[in-house]
Order: sequence, then structure tokens, then C-alpha cells
Amino acid sequence: MNILNSWTGLWLAAAAGCVLELGKDAVGQFMISRPIVFSPVAGYLFGSPGLGLELGVLYELFGLAELPVGGRLPLNVAVAGISGLLWTMGPRPLPVEIAFPAGLLCGWLHARAEAVLRGRFAEQSWPQGGKTFFSFFIERTATVLARQAGLTACFLGALLALRLGIESLGGFHLGVFQGGLRFAFILCPWLALANLVRSMRLVV
Repeated sequence: MNILNSWTGLWLAAAAGCVLELGKDAVGQFMISRPIVFSPVAGYLFGSPGLGLELGVLYELFGLAELPVGGRLPLNVAVAGISGLLWTMGPRPLPVEIAFPAGLLCGWLHARAEAVLRGRFAEQSWPQGGKTFFSFFIERTATVLARQAGLTACFLGALLALRLGIESLGGFHLGVFQGGLRFAFILCPWLALANLVRSMRLVV
């Protein structure tokens, strides 16, 4: 039995996701935080490489809709990708047609919360006292990273708690919405490609 394909594996994946998300822009841009990179790897570890690749490509293309210009924070594709994986991997996974938009919602909400967090932190002034620039820089950087990781941990922890609650109630049933959601998910690749075309026009 694959130990990762369990609730223990999901919590470990969430903890790894909190660190991974920092690579989006807080600790250099190392690309490993991009869904197109980590999602297929996570899918392979959980025994669903095809699903991991599919979600990684879709989240990556949907993340091209907005550009991080100035203080504007677009959809956090790292959190969206991690959230989608946490919904669809492990024991009794949720249907991908509901997991995918749920991941997008998590990424959007995380970006909004991150914008508020950054705004409050930016209001802090230079401390009055004997601190040097170097010590102030180290302390401020450590605080930023801790707050960012804490914010992501709250989101992913709440997501897993919600999934656990859904499972305890007997799973998630789409009911009359199942057909519509499946049809919408079938259209997602075309919408993702439209985002790719639009982003290429923005760059050019």
C-alpha cells in the first residue's frame, strides 16, 4: 500500500505545499512552485500521474489570465494547484469536476488574503532604535516568510478539514448538478487555451 495515498500522505503534502508556495515569489522564482512542475510529480507519488498532469496543465494555463503588475496579486496558481491535488488525491477523492473549480477558488481567495496581509505589513515603519539595516532586513524577511507560510497553512488545513467533514458525512454528491459540472470541466481545456492566446497577445 502506498503510504502517501492516505490521510497521512495528504497532511504531509499540505505541509510540503506550505513550503513550496514560498517559491512562487517570496524565496526566488524557482519554477518548482508552478503547477505544471509539481502537479505531475505529486500525481505520480499518489498513484495518479495522468490526473496530476492534467490538473497541472489546466491550472498553469488558467494562471496566465492575469499578470502580477504593481501591487496587483493575480490568482495564486501554486495554492490552486495544491488545493486541487488535495481534493482529488488520497482515499475517497472528490470528483475532479468539482475539485478543479474548488482549487481555483482557493487560489483566488488566498490571493485576496495575501493582498490584505501585504498591505498591513507594508504600513510598518522603520523601527526606532539601535537596529542596523542588515538585522532589520533579516528580521523583516523572516517575518514575511513566516506569515506567508502561516497563511497558506491555514488555507490548506481548512481545506483538509472540510474534506474530512465531507467524507464523514458520506462523501460529496453532485446530484442534479453532476452533468452540468462535467460538461463545464470538459470545456476547461478550451478556456485554458483561450487564456494562453490572450496572454501571448499581452506579452506581444
